[in-house]
Amino acid sequence: MSAQTCSAEPADELARSTSSGNAGHSVYIVLLFFICFAFSYLDRQVVSILVPPIKQSLGLTDTQIGLLQGFSFTMCYATAGVFVARLVDRANRVKLIAACIAIWAISTTACGFASNFSELLLARAGTAIAEAALSPAALSIFSDLFAPRRVARASSAFMLGPYVGGGLALFGGGMLLSATAAGGGNAWLAAHGIAPWQADATVFAAHFPETSAGKVGRSGSGFEWRYVHAPM
Repeated sequence: MSAQTCSAEPADELARSTSSGNAGHSVYIVLLFFICFAFSYLDRQVVSILVPPIKQSLGLTDTQIGLLQGFSFTMCYATAGVFVARLVDRANRVKLIAACIAIWAISTTACGFASNFSELLLARAGTAIAEAALSPAALSIFSDLFAPRRVARASSAFMLGPYVGGGLALFGGGMLLSATAAGGGNAWLAAHGIAPWQADATVFAAHFPETSAGKVGRSGSGFEWRYVHAPM
């Protein structure tokens, strides 16, 4: 039997073979991708709470802030999504997601080390390009992992990620900024030439990427071949 014959297998039959003894693993996959999506929005939106200190530290204008938060990020995200969609169809989706998690985390960390507008713009572009892979790859995996009637449920749980991540970015970012900007923490950062917003951006980026990228990679070990039939 060829790979084409395998891919033509009815989705319901494929899902039934997957669900026998693997329902828990399927839920784990959805939960893991939900967490990834939440943290992608956390890394994306944390800049919103850091706008005043970033403007003051780097001397940015409102126009430059608008480019960082809006136009440039959106254009990179949308443009990258077109090319990433081809990779989703051709490459190993699990490995693609794991690689993009690592890239967007490194890019967000780079935001914390930016010393001017150009560096910050490049770092934000890297975050946008890497984050563009998560949604199409995850939804594609759901379509193969679940029966058609259950895809909507898995997708809706996954789509809650941005709301959770956005809320955490604003709430947690505000708390962390207040903590680093006050008391001995601010004095220690100032002594080492680090602005509070830079510390916050670095902390938000470093909390998650290596662990999640590893978990995504390990959870997909064998999964992509057994249930999705995607090429390596």
